[in-house]
Formats: sequence, structure tokens, C-alpha cells
Amino acid sequence: MPDPPKAHFLSASGCEVSFQDADPIGTALSRFLPKAHPTRKLPLRMLQSPQAQHGFHRSQLVSRIYKSKFSRNCPKYAKSIGEELQDVVRRRDMDNLRKIEDLLQRLNRVCDWTFALGLHVRFASPTLSYLTYPKEWVDYYTEKELVFVDPTVRWAISNQGICDWEDLADGDQSDVFGAAARFGLRFGKVIALGELDRSLGFFAHPSRPITQEEIEQAQTLMQELHDVTRDALDMSEEELEELRQIIVPA
Repeated sequence: MPDPPKAHFLSASGCEVSFQDADPIGTALSRFLPKAHPTRKLPLRMLQSPQAQHGFHRSQLVSRIYKSKFSRNCPKYAKSIGEELQDVVRRRDMDNLRKIEDLLQRLNRVCDWTFALGLHVRFASPTLSYLTYPKEWVDYYTEKELVFVDPTVRWAISNQGICDWEDLADGDQSDVFGAAARFGLRFGKVIALGELDRSLGFFAHPSRPITQEEIEQAQTLMQELHDVTRDALDMSEEELEELRQIIVPA
């Protein structure tokens, strides 16, 4: 089936941006821009980012319309498009929240393991994190600052793919694996995704090795989580808080 036709616009910087006409944001802009300017030039800088190709951040698009010079000159059209896009973005946000919850639930049900995910790591800290590890282990790990000596973290920072804890045991000079075992985390694997924009996953089982099939399922689900939360890199702290409040469903 051929792709739906695209609507083409020029941003204030002169960069062309395309939207599928079937996309609700593209549809709204298609109706709005011809009225705004006969050459369909958008007097805003909101279409410059690569993310504009696959969805806007929840507040940036609407706020930039309301604050623009165009809004002052054409308040009727600016108000109309702003209200419509607010509704579109709100619905998209709800869809994304449901999708994240569904992916986390599917990840949790692969087997009876526990895990810690760090999505979109920047400045050595994840933008979003989701954990099902025992609280006692998380508290101990944090108190002892084991992140600085954890061989799984060291591997994940500099590699991509999947690695078994057993393959990292020789480099565990601080006995992180021994401490984890005392809290019931005896077998594990680590997943690292991405190049510049990285996401990391740490999976542990209390009584048996994690199978290759299970960890490959986890890798696929992690990639989906990485993709669906990509816009988190440009969200405000207030916007991120809503995503951080998601509890991993059982």
C-alpha cells in the first residue's frame, strides 16, 4: 500500500517539514497554514527539530503558536489551531502513557524475574527509570554506591547488545554479584541499546539462568520503550514527572 500523501511546510529557518496527511497534527496544520500565509511559510521556529517528523512534545507546539508574532497578527487562526493541537497532543499523550504501561507489563510477564530499566541515559543518569528489584536491594545498592563499581553498569556504558552476569564475574572486584545474591538476585543479564542516545536494562532471576529467548523478548520490548519515550529528552521536568509516576503493572 502506498504511503498517504504528505503536506509540506517551510519553517522560519527555511527547512522543509513533511507530515502524513493522515496524521492529526498534519491535518490541522494543512487547514490552518494556507490561511496564515499564501506561500505556506510558517513564521515559527517550532518545526526545526528532527522530532517534528514523528510528533511534537506536548507543550512546545501549542505554546510557541500562542507566543509567536503570528498569534498577535492573526489571533483568530492562532487560537483555533492552538486549541485543536492541544486536544491532539493531549490524546497522543494518553496513548503514549497506555503504550508505556502495556510494554512494561509485557516485560514484567516474560518470566518471574525482576529488573531495572534506565531509558535515555544522559550525564550518567537515566531520563526515565522503572524498577521491580526488591526495595531492600535498591536501598543497599544506593547506600553503598555500587553503581560506581558494578561490572554490569561498566559493561553497559561502553557496549551494545546482551551480556550475561557470568561473563562479567572476573571483573567483579567489589563482589557486587555476591551482594546481589544475598538479596535473591542470583542470575542475570544486561541489555544496552542505542549509540548516542542510550537505554540500559538489568534483569535478574532468583533461581535459574535467564534463557536466550527470554532476554531477546526483553530486548525487543526495551527497544519499543526506547522508541516510544524518545521525546522525553526534550520534555520539561513537569512533563517528565507524569511518565516517572508510571508503576510497572504486574
